[in-house]
Amino acid sequence: MILRLSARTFLWGTLLMLMACGHSASALTHAPVIEKVPISTQQTTLPGCIAYIQNGDVWVQKSMDEQPLRLTQEGNLHTPRWSSSGNWLAYHQNQGSLRITNASGTTHTFTDASPYNIFDWSPTTDQLAYISQSGALIVANTRGARRELVSPTNQNQRETSVRSLAWSPDGAQLAYSVIETLQEADVAMPQRTGGLWRINADGSGTPESLSADAPSFYGMILAGWHHNHILFWIDPFSASLLADGTPLLAIPAAGGEPLQLAESALAYPDFVAPAANDAAQFAVVSGGFRETSTEKTLHVVSLTTGEDRAVTSSNVAVSSPVWSPNGKRIAYASMPDYHTGVMLNGDQARENLMQRRIFVIDSEHTSPAQQYTNNNNYRDERPLWSNDGSTLLFARLDGTDQASLWKISSPEDDAQRVIGSLSLEQNQLPKYHGYIDWGMLFDWWQPDNAESTCEAFAASSL
Repeated sequence: MILRLSARTFLWGTLLMLMACGHSASALTHAPVIEKVPISTQQTTLPGCIAYIQNGDVWVQKSMDEQPLRLTQEGNLHTPRWSSSGNWLAYHQNQGSLRITNASGTTHTFTDASPYNIFDWSPTTDQLAYISQSGALIVANTRGARRELVSPTNQNQRETSVRSLAWSPDGAQLAYSVIETLQEADVAMPQRTGGLWRINADGSGTPESLSADAPSFYGMILAGWHHNHILFWIDPFSASLLADGTPLLAIPAAGGEPLQLAESALAYPDFVAPAANDAAQFAVVSGGFRETSTEKTLHVVSLTTGEDRAVTSSNVAVSSPVWSPNGKRIAYASMPDYHTGVMLNGDQARENLMQRRIFVIDSEHTSPAQQYTNNNNYRDERPLWSNDGSTLLFARLDGTDQASLWKISSPEDDAQRVIGSLSLEQNQLPKYHGYIDWGMLFDWWQPDNAESTCEAFAASSL
């Protein structure tokens, strides 16, 4: 059952503890470093192209069995993101700078970007929204121009800043959460209030508050804007409490009462997935406790009917659900749940996690789930569908923590390697209690036309 919760119950936003940095974008004249390397693993055809991180540098693997291209040599890079057209690629530097580049060598660097990966391309145009180190909401274009839509304030001992953002599906608006902090010298824990707002992406008009009368002692982290609902997690203003799960809610984009999708869920972007063909249906990984290897059940929740169905049993722990393009199937990673109730470390944790496999289930749960992978040498995670629903791309980790990307089309097929190695600087991986932030390591862009290839970084244009 979905709980209807008064908007007055919640505070929206959380404090960004960042220093202001008055830098702007700079256009660089040098082209990306392009290096072709021999393919040492079996290559397979996939639509579009994959940007990925290998030992801290950005690489691009195109379809049609072409050689991978190395775009950078500086290291310390992560979180590659394709623009909606596939013509531009953004990525983050560890120091906080955000860079966008295209195949012709045009590059812009936004040195004022927050170091916390709070950026996203518009779903319809090549515009990038990000939050600055000072807490401003900024929209930048591919000419390097930037527009500050929302500015942080610091007046009368009150500081306000933007915490999180989400594009509307048509790219016309942005939702954002703010946090206001009353800085009093004699108060150890400052009073905080927050809000949820909506603004036109072109800067026209004035921001609209979706929570004008809803301040409280809790904050909010946006989880996305899907169809006519804005999703968010409650932020308890405690990293430890947040790590063990928090309510996941949705609010109508036009404003109204929030609806609860999960009583407790981990605040990971790939733990909630909207159905492609249903404006109000979501797949949600429900369950608290920071370990992803236990107490994680897959639910399908409808905001229209109020139905909340558990589609996996308590005997397994799931992660990273994703709907097929036709909305009939859900792919996810799953492993046995041993219900230890404690945090495992070392060999025992590794042994348990190595049992994670890729499954696909009928979204109506009319038939048993199908197991797509079953190789004891790997742990399998983060499945993604091809646009035609015929193929799954997924990540793998072997017993020595070497990450790679593979594809598979059916339970009867053998998985085929696509990318041989993914890693951050010094072969590190972004791991936390059995969760790997694969978004820091790769992104897959696919064209609308299945016969197209990724022309943006084609070798002929370099």
